[in-house]
Amino acid sequence: MVIKTALMGIPTLISRSGFTAWGVDIAQQVGLTLIGQMRGKKFTCLSGQHRLVFDQDLSQIPDDNKKMQRKGARND
Repeated sequence: MVIKTALMGIPTLISRSGFTAWGVDIAQQVGLTLIGQMRGKKFTCLSGQHRLVFDQDLSQIPDDNKKMQRKGARND
């Protein structure tokens, strides 16, 4: 998926799942912003962090949907 995204000239690839180490290496070589494990308010940026802008106060973002929470992680 990383190679296809780079060949199409798309600057960012976002996935709910993770990426392989080889995919991260390719993304870094071609300057692709790679975001994985994106769920609710949380994500992991594996390449291209310089393109992200953190301008939102997290306390103003509503809590994650209950469907997105892990079982046993609820703070009732």
